[in-house]
Order: sequence, then C-alpha cells, then structure tokens
Amino acid sequence: LAALFLPLGGEYLSRLVLFDKTLDPHERRLVFSYYEAVVKRHVFARGAQSKVFLSKNPPFTMRLDSLRTTFPDARLVCLLRDPLESVPSMVSYIAAVWAFFASPRVAYPNADGLFDFCIQHYSYPLVCFRDKSDSKHDIPPSGSGRFCGGPAGTQVAFVYYEALRLRLVAVVVALLQDLGYTRAMSSEFLRAEESLSSRYRSSHGHSPELCCQRSPTEMREIFKTIYDTFDFDGFTPVLK
Repeated sequence: LAALFLPLGGEYLSRLVLFDKTLDPHERRLVFSYYEAVVKRHVFARGAQSKVFLSKNPPFTMRLDSLRTTFPDARLVCLLRDPLESVPSMVSYIAAVWAFFASPRVAYPNADGLFDFCIQHYSYPLVCFRDKSDSKHDIPPSGSGRFCGGPAGTQVAFVYYEALRLRLVAVVVALLQDLGYTRAMSSEFLRAEESLSSRYRSSHGHSPELCCQRSPTEMREIFKTIYDTFDFDGFTPVLK
C-alpha cells in the first residue's frame, strides 16, 4: 500500500519489501519482536479457544528467515502459481491500481521493477528451504499440500495454485488436519466454495508479451530454477 502513495520511495520501500535481504539482523529482530508481542496479545485475548494463530500474509514471503527465527515451531504454507500466469497478472493488476489513483504515462508503470519483485519472491523460498543445497530433492514434495520437514526442523507445505482452485476441499482439509484442526467443518459450505473457485476466471486480461515485454520462452528461461524445481504443467492435486 505504501507504494501507491509513495511511488518514488525507491530504496526505502525496497528495504521494506525485501526485508530479510536488506535489513540488518538488529532491525529485523526489532520488527519481529514487536510483531511477536502483538500476536501474543491477540492469542491471549482470544482465550483458551485460540490454539492456532493463522496469518495469510503474502509479504511474509520475503520474511521467511525472520519468521523461522521468531517462531521456530511455525508451519509455513507457500502457494505456487505458474510465473507465466502470476507475473503478468501482478503487473496488470498494479497498473490498474495506479491508473485508478493517478494518470500514468505508460500502460504498465514500473513493469521491470515489478518483474524483479516477482523473481525475488519466487527464488527466496528456495534459498530458505534448500539450506545451501542445489538439489531439488531437498525441497519438500512440491504441491503435495502436506507439511514436510525442512532445514532446522522447519515445517513447510508447498501447494499449487491450480490444485487449490480445482480441488479446494481436498487441499484445505489436508492442511487443516496437519495443523491439528479437528473441529467439524460444514461440507456443504466447503463444496460451495470449491464450486466457485473451480469456475473462477480473472476479470482482467494479461500476457507476458504485453505486460512484461517478454515471450513465454524468455520467461521460462528467466525462471528456469523455478520450473526445474516445480512441475506446473503436470501438478498432482492433493488426494487424487
């Protein structure tokens, strides 16, 4: 949100966005010590009913090391979407937001900066969970939707976006079971949500050539490490 009001924030916003890579350890500890205190107050206020604190926070992607350090028993879920779909969508979406608040002179403002932003967000989880190894087998089974042990006991689950969209109930139930959530859930509600998600189609068009000035072949080469690690074309939905 800060980027919308401070589009020329430059290095200051970059330090905030890239967090683990740009802030020194002392700054990171200060920020996460405060965040930890906020979480503890929230859980305390909820009383005995609050056993698991769930945070859906996309910026945490660039804060994974700080999260592991502050919450060593945390379980992390990384959502995977094909860069050929997600990156142009991101550039297109931000362009629409900028056009709403201002009058940009180009169709896709700061497209190169946003493209680099996406590269960082795809590559950083691999850095965190491979633990200095280049072997794809050190990554928990991609898209399985189940928690697996990572470096230093980290529990992480990688879930394909398409699996979540097409098999919402199976993915969510598997994750909740691993989290120890045993409260009964309405199957009618879950099936209705699955029906909606499987039919969802984005309302704005986007293509790598138009939004990113790069062909699909160029995109696959730039994200080669990601494509070598995760099989977006042949993903296996949870609980086939």
